[in-house]
Amino acid sequence: MIDTIVFKRTTGLSPSLERVFHNKIESWGGELLDNYLTSFSPQFLFLTGDPNPRHNLPNFGELYWAMLPFLAMGAINLLKSQDKELKKVTFLWLLLAPIPSALTLDGGNHATRLFLMIPPLVILIAYGLNSLLHSRKLLMAVVGVFLVLTVFWLHEYFVHYPKEQAQYWHSGYKEAFLWLKDKQALYPKIILNNEHDPILLGYLFWTEKEPEWLRKNYTNDSVEKEILPGFNGFRVGNLLLGGIAGQNKGAWLQENLDEQTVYLAFQKDEVPGDWNWQKSPPKGIRVLKMVEDTFSGEPYIYLLTKE
Repeated sequence: MIDTIVFKRTTGLSPSLERVFHNKIESWGGELLDNYLTSFSPQFLFLTGDPNPRHNLPNFGELYWAMLPFLAMGAINLLKSQDKELKKVTFLWLLLAPIPSALTLDGGNHATRLFLMIPPLVILIAYGLNSLLHSRKLLMAVVGVFLVLTVFWLHEYFVHYPKEQAQYWHSGYKEAFLWLKDKQALYPKIILNNEHDPILLGYLFWTEKEPEWLRKNYTNDSVEKEILPGFNGFRVGNLLLGGIAGQNKGAWLQENLDEQTVYLAFQKDEVPGDWNWQKSPPKGIRVLKMVEDTFSGEPYIYLLTKE
């Protein structure tokens, strides 16, 4: 954002004049407004929801699309209601609920930060459904539609989601770290790729490290350049967490691994393309363990040492 403001100021009419049109208040205000309005958008509420698969089932909104007419009906009915206290609380709650999330980066469609919207939305939908109580057949038809949508949601969640979104839940870490837990006595130095995804918590959990061990060994996770030649990262006890600085990561592994070091690497990071190092490792590198991707069956995680 700051880079954009500086660019517009230096390429406009004059820096002093452009400050009026391009400044932090204007930029932050626009971002805040965009996030706030996105929280109420049909795209977020009914169509695609939160784009992060950890927070939301892909291609499903936060609410069923069939709830949209009842949300609208509920809002109209509540506005007409004589219950002034419920009216004030519900609409004020709904209008204020997105503000904390709107203040954050990408907060407009961040489901877990927008959980405060749930109660007023439920109240409004319930108010809309309440208007169907006079017609049992119509109410049963609506319930039937909701049940069908629930079946589709459950099918996607239990059949496809565990496979297609497995990496978002650190699939493969369990197998890799349980192997490392049994073998780590053989390797005094352990190097973990921490750039693919923050990996320390997974290591601590699956290797069952005691809190006291972490308290004694952890200082901070500030990345130190050249903590090893050509490797940027931080230390926790005998762990090194970070990433290889150069482009040719395979060459770094060939030059720096030794028999007392195990390195956790990822396909398409240290291992280029679809090269399967389990079948044909580079010269000087031995694959101790390979974990496949749950969905594709392709190589995903490698535990490497010197050949």
